[in-house]
Amino acid sequence: MKILIIEDSEVARTILSEQLKLMPGVELCGMAYDPEGGMQLIREYTPDLVILDIVLRDGNGFEVMKMLRNEGVRSRVLVLTNYSFPQYREIFDGLGAVYFFDKSLEMDRALQAVRDMACGQQRSQ
Repeated sequence: MKILIIEDSEVARTILSEQLKLMPGVELCGMAYDPEGGMQLIREYTPDLVILDIVLRDGNGFEVMKMLRNEGVRSRVLVLTNYSFPQYREIFDGLGAVYFFDKSLEMDRALQAVRDMACGQQRSQ
């Protein structure tokens, strides 16, 4: 399963990339810190999963979700944010995100969701 991270925090990108590299069946195909860079990588690699933060440099995750949907990109999106307000969850659900996790409280749950998706994809191939 190809995964792309769009996250403005270098620390969070590092933690996520280190954890993803340990997962069987997972290939980290790129990382970006802003919407434009993220969309360029999505177009280039067509990831199966995008791990997306809400607050990004020069933009936000809402923009990325709208661009994904407008361009017909079928990548699944896992939102991982420190801004886990119910109204944000509702917006991202409406835009098609498959998961929405609080970065500071639910990192383990987010990583388990990725493991489960990767395991399910390996079984279906």
